[in-house]
Amino acid sequence: MTKNQSRSRSPARNSRPKGPMAENSSALADAELYLKSCGVPEGLPSLPLSFGNRAVNHGSAQFQKKADLFLQKPPAIHFDPSLGRCSLVMLDPDAPARAGDGSGPAPFGPWLHWLVTDCDGGSVAGGRQLCSYMGPAPPRGNHRYIFVLFQQLGDVQLPPVGVERRQWDFPAFMSLNQHVLKPVAANFFYCSSQ
Repeated sequence: MTKNQSRSRSPARNSRPKGPMAENSSALADAELYLKSCGVPEGLPSLPLSFGNRAVNHGSAQFQKKADLFLQKPPAIHFDPSLGRCSLVMLDPDAPARAGDGSGPAPFGPWLHWLVTDCDGGSVAGGRQLCSYMGPAPPRGNHRYIFVLFQQLGDVQLPPVGVERRQWDFPAFMSLNQHVLKPVAANFFYCSSQ
């Protein structure tokens, strides 16, 4: 091979996404890194949610805490009414800053941002709020704000510690409700401290 030939032969370019999504082609891959460790299956359909006219499409939305003040009001979340009663969890596993590859919680994570049960009629709006909505407030860095919708097959139980926001025990919540809550959809967005 001549010197010119070796220059013209560049290594094949990697067409996979860079960063946390590089190992998984799912649009929810960065959220699934964490959810999988808590017992939520991969490959869930995307949960439709929007802040006014701003739709959130499984991780493609990047917001800023200081500029996007609309995040301080709960999003509109709708689901197929044929699911019956549903529950919703919103959490930030990256508090105060993302840990490692994101598969485990950061020191204060997951931070519980919203917990609603007994949602009927295809909307979260009329549900029973066990933990009221708290908008994103990342102290530093870029955080994932993850939403999981569950089909509710019975009454939801809370871990003995209840609904403390900081270091909320999502895996214990999942375990306690394994026969009552069936994950049916998920979504997430990023929000930075800027």
